[in-house]
This record gives sequence, structure tokens and C-alpha cells, in this order.
Amino acid sequence: MSTLLPFALAARNAGMENFIDSEALKKVIVCLSKEHAPPDPRYSMKRTLVGYGKGSAGERFAVPGIMAKALSSNDPKLAAQLQWVWNVCGNSLNIANRTMTGFEDFVLDRDLPAKASGWVSELDKKVPIHLLFLQGALFSSVRTL
Repeated sequence: MSTLLPFALAARNAGMENFIDSEALKKVIVCLSKEHAPPDPRYSMKRTLVGYGKGSAGERFAVPGIMAKALSSNDPKLAAQLQWVWNVCGNSLNIANRTMTGFEDFVLDRDLPAKASGWVSELDKKVPIHLLFLQGALFSSVRTL
């Protein structure tokens, strides 16, 4: 997502195609946002992405915060949910793409309204088992893929 977001933002801001408001992109961002573990004492009680495949646990990115700001005027409900995810992950400024490096002050806003998502546990039998934890309580929301 960090690779696509700069181009999606640039296209929208230039008056070209608005990929930011596409339902497909929103679904991908929500799915990614649901892949955060419960608050972890190893990471100052912040939520992080779970480790899977060859990835490492403990990663935090700014993607939910970037999308929260980008969606704040057109989809304030989803923007508040993504802002909450970014907040509980410690407001990471980590943008995993050099295209946006240095633009954190323009694409992120710590002062946007945030609201817990209310997302509930899910089960998707199409892919291998993977647990995802979201809500305020330690194991209150689990997504099993």
C-alpha cells in the first residue's frame, strides 16, 4: 500500500482519477488495518502488525493515518476508524516508500477525530489460518483467515 498511496493521492490532487475513494482500495486498507495484534508490552503497549510468512512481527506503518486524512472529508466514519488504528499503533511516521519520505506533515494529521472501529471477529476459510486482533480488550476481536 505504501507504494500505491503516493500515486493515488497525486492523481486525486491533480484532478485526475480519484482512487482514494474507491471501494476496492478502502477494502484493502480495512483488511490491512485488521491485521494488527493486541497491545504488546514489547512495543510499549502499542498494536503492531502480526508476523506472517517471512515478515517480522512488530511492524508499524503510517498507512492507516495517511488514509484517515485522505478520507476525512468524503468518508468521515471510515477515516475516524483508520485514525483510531493509527493512534493505537503509536502514530508511526513509518512510510515504507521513499516517494513519500519527508511528506509526513502533509499526509498525516494527529488531530483528526478517532473512533474505535467496532470490527468483530471474522472467519475466511479460503486462505490459511491467521489470527488478527483489533479491539480495545486484549482478545476482543479476532479475524481468522
